Amino acid sequence: ALNVGLHLLGQSYRKKMVDRYEIGPRIALAYKANRNVIFRTAWGYYHQPTHLGNLAIHNQSIEIGGSESASHFILGTEYRGLKKASILLEAYWKQLQDLTGRMNIYGRQPIISVAPDSGYSRGIELLVRHKLSNRISTNLGYGLAVAKENIKGKSYFRSFDRRHSANLNFRFQITNQSNLNLNWRFHSGDPTTEMANNLVLSADGTKYCKESVDLNRYNTERLPMYHSLDLRLTRFSENKNWDLSWYFQIINLYSRKNIDARVFKSVRDKETNVVIDCQVVDEPLLPI
Repeated sequence: ALNVGLHLLGQSYRKKMVDRYEIGPRIALAYKANRNVIFRTAWGYYHQPTHLGNLAIHNQSIEIGGSESASHFILGTEYRGLKKASILLEAYWKQLQDLTGRMNIYGRQPIISVAPDSGYSRGIELLVRHKLSNRISTNLGYGLAVAKENIKGKSYFRSFDRRHSANLNFRFQITNQSNLNLNWRFHSGDPTTEMANNLVLSADGTKYCKESVDLNRYNTERLPMYHSLDLRLTRFSENKNWDLSWYFQIINLYSRKNIDARVFKSVRDKETNVVIDCQVVDEPLLPI
């Protein structure tokens, strides 16, 4: 099977001398080698316009230019020869261009501007689906990936780079209108930048914390790995003119203290309110 597409993007509020329209071609091909094996490949060129809310005013930008662009290539295969199971393996490669930059906030530090001009991401993903019975099914997914960006000729890990990620899901069909899901999530630690928080004595004898971020070590450190076990009960209701779904969910059943951010912390004396220590700590996002 062969699918060919063309995406036309228009944005009316761009600055002068910049094209307001962009075209993104896409093509996908699937080949069934035999009754159990399918090969797939796809390529596409995508544009991500900069909206007014994402204008890089931190870089003194007051006009919107062209879109961010990316070339995507995917190659995969699916095996259906197992009883009540299927295996899907895919590799992908993305080349990023014309990146507009973004703002990073490190803890309680002022905003830091990061302006990459290009980058890439590539990886391999494995998905195994298995139907254990008429009511119980399970999915196992694993991804190995790397994402980097180029800033002034140097290569850095992107803030969402996660080397390993995994997901294990069990679904129990209680009735035709309700199901129960047990889901375990894991990913390796997100990149972060070296931070320092030093106790300084001023000329008048006042103590304060001097906070700093070492941009020469941008995204060279890692937060701890993340994992969580979640439970979700979902109920569906179908009516003539509308559908309704509701759910009850418990996130992080075993109460792991997953880290949300690395932040600056000032420790003060409870009686005098004087700063007595300055720290950089890993702060969890409670309760998840």
